[in-house]
This record gives sequence, C-alpha cells and structure tokens, in this order.
Amino acid sequence: MMFDQHCTLWCGRVRPLMKELAEEFGQKVLIDEVDASRGKEKEAEEKCKQLGILGYYKDIESVPVVLLFDGKRKLLKELNGPKSKEFYRSAIEKVIK
Repeated sequence: MMFDQHCTLWCGRVRPLMKELAEEFGQKVLIDEVDASRGKEKEAEEKCKQLGILGYYKDIESVPVVLLFDGKRKLLKELNGPKSKEFYRSAIEKVIK
C-alpha cells in the first residue's frame, strides 16, 4: 500500500484495514506500506527498491493505492482510493489462488 502522511481521511481508512488483513492472511501474503509523502521520496524509492517494485512507484499519481503483485513482482491489480475490508480481502484471495 502506498500512502501519504497528510492523507488522513482516505489513507487513514485503508491503513488499518491492511494491517488487519496482514494478520488474517499471515504468511500467505506480504502486506507492506510505502510512505509516498512529500519529502519522503528517497525513503519511498529505497523501500520500493527493496520490495522489487520501484518501477511501479514512479507511476503512482494518487494515494491511497493498494497494489497486488504475484510472487514474481508482476502487478496483477491496482486498487485506487478507499475500499471496504471485504473488497480488499476478496481481491487478495483472487490473487493468491
């Protein structure tokens, strides 16, 4: 998930849901956050580099965005804006099947 610290309304809704889903899915998935706030570009790029998704970071135009990848870091789904926990769960389940 990519978020901005100043995006309290939308990002503030999505971040807790992702943490809950990370607990639910456990070892089946890796759910991580990238802070795309102004002034955090260097850290965000480094984190994306570590995750193997740097090319996708540069294409992000708005937050929050949840990107779903397969095990080879191929982007399978991009979910922009806040969604329900059930929506995210269903999207993740489709990707891991």
